[in-house]
Amino acid sequence: INIMTPLVSIIIPVYKVEEYIEKCMQSLLDQSYENFEALVVDDGSPDNSITLAKELVGDDPRFIFLEKENGGQGSARNLGLDHARGDYIAFLDSDDYYEPDYLDAMIKQILKDKADICLCDIFSVSIDGHRLNLDKNDVKGFIENKDYLISRGYISNFMWDKLFDAKCFDGIRFDSSIRSFEDVHLLFKILFKRTLTHVNKPLYNYVQRPGSTMHSIPETYIQD
Repeated sequence: INIMTPLVSIIIPVYKVEEYIEKCMQSLLDQSYENFEALVVDDGSPDNSITLAKELVGDDPRFIFLEKENGGQGSARNLGLDHARGDYIAFLDSDDYYEPDYLDAMIKQILKDKADICLCDIFSVSIDGHRLNLDKNDVKGFIENKDYLISRGYISNFMWDKLFDAKCFDGIRFDSSIRSFEDVHLLFKILFKRTLTHVNKPLYNYVQRPGSTMHSIPETYIQD
């Protein structure tokens, strides 16, 4: 590995996000840190999301398109993990987008502190890009209060505001039978006994849209 510019694998599950996918892909093309591979996982999306993504990225070799039958975000992320070659793993939801310095800031911080996982802060944004609120991760509070189950909210239970050393996923995958909160189910296990660091800056834009997983209830919701 090049110690200063390790390869980052970014996993992006795609399902019915026609109106959002181009902004998502553009945020990858706009990254100031260029040594990444984007694993774009078509989770059996019935619309033009993948076509639009392919048109936008053209023949950029960093973008790798994978296909599977629809099985939900967990199984799509697993396929990405199975193909990831990076030293570090990041996640991006296909209706959200990164700030241009997301990868650069996260990589610098994780290398500087020799940490397993780096977190950043989050902008919640409307579909037209208005910033609604800022959510901050309190890594110090998480560690001091031993909030191992993330139940007290010192840090988020999302995957996408974190950069992971690829070793964090050795022998670990999402439970694909869980359609809601599959990240919550996995994350506390990954965090346990890991060293964490934090970029004190909102680098991720979390789009609040009607019809997303968080705003529509799947049949498995109660069971999950």
